[in-house]
Amino acid sequence: MFDSNILNERIILMDGAMGTFISSLQLTENQFKGKRFENTDKPLKDLNDILNLTQPEIITSIHRSYLEAGSDIIETNTLNANIVSLSAYGCADLCYEINFQGVQLAKTIAAEYSAKGRQRFVAGAVGTTAKSLTFSAFDGSFTELYQSFLPQINALMDAEADLLIVETIYDLLNAEACLTAINDVCKTKKRSIPTILSCTINNLENRLLSGQTLETFYHTFENRNLLAIGMNCCLGSEQILPYIRKLSAISDIPVYACPNAGLPDKEGSYRQTPSEFVASIEQMLKGGFVNIVGGCCGTTPEHIKLIAEKVNLYSPHPIQKLANPKE
Repeated sequence: MFDSNILNERIILMDGAMGTFISSLQLTENQFKGKRFENTDKPLKDLNDILNLTQPEIITSIHRSYLEAGSDIIETNTLNANIVSLSAYGCADLCYEINFQGVQLAKTIAAEYSAKGRQRFVAGAVGTTAKSLTFSAFDGSFTELYQSFLPQINALMDAEADLLIVETIYDLLNAEACLTAINDVCKTKKRSIPTILSCTINNLENRLLSGQTLETFYHTFENRNLLAIGMNCCLGSEQILPYIRKLSAISDIPVYACPNAGLPDKEGSYRQTPSEFVASIEQMLKGGFVNIVGGCCGTTPEHIKLIAEKVNLYSPHPIQKLANPKE
């Protein structure tokens, strides 16, 4: 398990993008289905999580590339592997298996690199769903969303992920449903797991899509015994910098930042070069704004490698409160 005390000692490096990395490979429908699902009529293309079962060597290769670049933590390929998201592909029954296998793939390669030197860790990635409890367009309930996360959290913990990361949060109620599921699974298993919570803002107006400010997001969850709190996705490293500065100014707990490689162009591509990306990241490092840093959409092992060359030159964000893994 990840020891939170390390966040007082140095800045921890996450990996980079998984989804856009997979997209760059331009896999076909048949590759997504693999041999196991070759006879199914269900379209599975772009269900990245299914690749844990059908193309495990591709996922392992991506993990390896980030560990080789210097990442301390790699995220599992499970961002959309909750019941609600998988149901859109008719794959809800595979929820537990996809998540369990996702951890196993990551842990195997992380153990290989840990044996070579410093310890590497696996974060079970949990993403928000397309369903929002804030907007009336979703006719479900808090209970339905909460139950959507339960088998995912169970699998990630059963497979012994070192920590969890609940990311790309745009709706506080969605985050509450997920954190409640994590808390209840921990109670059932009589153990805890370090958890990072990360939001994304809708635009440059300092608000989540559901309308809350970054400050409201922080104060809503600051007492939930989190390993770290922060932001990912939506903005590039230059655009996210003032928000990470603002968050670090009010946060007594570790701060997490994983921006995109700039803003997407009209084709949805991310064009910010590794050197351009790292220039803004280094400002976060110099300012002492972060404890955990990495990359989201559009970032590659080359982006992460350049961050790895910088993180040990600077001190982490000062921490007043560390998560207690015994709680």
